[in-house]
Amino acid sequence: MISEAGLMEISEIMDSFNIEEITSMIKKQLGFDTNDVDVFSDIKVDHFKPLYYKYSKLTKYDLDENTAQEADEKFINICKTFLEQIFLRFNLTINEDWYDNNQHNIIALTLAVYDFFVINFESNLFEVLFNYIIKNKDAIYKTFEDMKNKKDASSISNKKIFTPEMALIVSNIYNINTWILSYINEDDFLNYMNDLYVPMIIIKKLYESGELTGEFISAIADIFTNSPSLMSSIGFKFISMVKHGEIKDLFKVIE
Repeated sequence: MISEAGLMEISEIMDSFNIEEITSMIKKQLGFDTNDVDVFSDIKVDHFKPLYYKYSKLTKYDLDENTAQEADEKFINICKTFLEQIFLRFNLTINEDWYDNNQHNIIALTLAVYDFFVINFESNLFEVLFNYIIKNKDAIYKTFEDMKNKKDASSISNKKIFTPEMALIVSNIYNINTWILSYINEDDFLNYMNDLYVPMIIIKKLYESGELTGEFISAIADIFTNSPSLMSSIGFKFISMVKHGEIKDLFKVIE
């Protein structure tokens, strides 16, 4: 038998599963309300996991069938709300039958999609841009070679520290990052990520199966180019890592 305190906790949790409030919360985090893409820079608040924790707490109680079903339905609707808003923000569409055929996977997909596109958006973007630069340094240098004689303060300083090729990349990192996002496609983005990153594995599998479709790169590029704080944060991180030796000069011959 559930205690009075337990019944109160169950009631509070069920009341907190308010779809209107949760929809408003996720829309604000995604910048829908203000059309402010700077919200994607350094996201620290995870709105989903506290809700998931509350839902998990319900499982410790011996709920009657109706209450258990209501709890499941409410939380699945919360998951769908998160997914629908994120998919809308990133130009994605999931097969209409997927939800019906994968009821047991909806929570896992929500965790993966929210982690990939929201919570770790900036770090994932940095990883892709960093790996692309590492693997395509020569092509990038050739593309931006006509800028190597630009006499701004940063390029002059960088030429004293790095090889001319690396100095060019460091001095033009903001333009290079923007160029990369205009050049790569969705498969490239996923392939330049850590092979063991579970959210990427899940999203890539859905993409390859055709159950998830859409051009999320265009949305990411739009967010990046219209967010001065995000562009600066990622560019500065690359420059700082290079200058502090965390990233070696890509063009320097090791003797």
